[in-house]
Amino acid sequence: RSLTCCSSALAAVARLYYSSDYFSVGEEDATLDNARFVASLQLKVLRVEGEEYLPELELSKYRSQSRLKVGRMGRTAALFFGAAVVDCDCILRLSNGITCKVLRALREQQRIRLEAMSGSDMAALLPSLALNVNLTELDLSQCLLGTEECKVKLVADLMSVSASLTKVDLSRNQLCGIYEDPHSGRWVGTYTAQGIKAITDALGVNASLTSIEVDGLNLEGNNIDGAGWATIIAGVCSNEDNSIHTINASSKGIGPDDAKVIGEALRTSASASLTSLRLDSNDLKGSGEAFGKALTTNSSLKELNME
Repeated sequence: RSLTCCSSALAAVARLYYSSDYFSVGEEDATLDNARFVASLQLKVLRVEGEEYLPELELSKYRSQSRLKVGRMGRTAALFFGAAVVDCDCILRLSNGITCKVLRALREQQRIRLEAMSGSDMAALLPSLALNVNLTELDLSQCLLGTEECKVKLVADLMSVSASLTKVDLSRNQLCGIYEDPHSGRWVGTYTAQGIKAITDALGVNASLTSIEVDGLNLEGNNIDGAGWATIIAGVCSNEDNSIHTINASSKGIGPDDAKVIGEALRTSASASLTSLRLDSNDLKGSGEAFGKALTTNSSLKELNME
């Protein structure tokens, strides 16, 4: 798609390919942007490479149905399927065979709460949520997002394109891959920062979310360690396009090394929006010099709580 903008010869080849009734996509193509683009082609049939349940999606047929189901579709097929039927007034049955969602409601409601679901279910619903210009509050708490990496990326995709979201609850979602087993009380899983990085990257292009706290982007209960919070804060500081003005990182296990990373991020910050940062009840010993330098160069930060 990008190359056709630079070459008339490639554009001519692409036009023939895009005008075909048949089109093929693979796992590497599974992004919201690509799914919306393919949907705009109004294809009759879409071939999905690697898909076992529905290797050929009869898109023209699905658009006329009042009831549809995710069934055993893989995530890639479900994403392109969801984009193709995004304008339909139909009821979609999720992969558990019980839960149903009305697509019109996902496109129009101001506040939406979703329960735990598979990656394929979330992929099928994502295009409808992305089309919702009224959506201000999205509650995805306790949705087990961290159990499948693709689900975190899908949420990040939605945050990237939404211009209306002001509150997103991602609390208690195992975003870092570890959680406390309710039966044994032991911590299980493997720590990973990929989910946090995906969310932080999305904040770089989202203009409607203004805070990282309970009433904004809620990340509570995800076992994010001090290094993870340093990554989040540094990510916000490094991006001049985000709209985050408040970050509450109080009592988040931030240690001396993490604090120095945060201090340096504040010193070199490109963000003009961040005005308030809470770091109280963390171990900040030895980081006074780093924060001192930051305060001499950072003109946007008005409140820094380090008690």
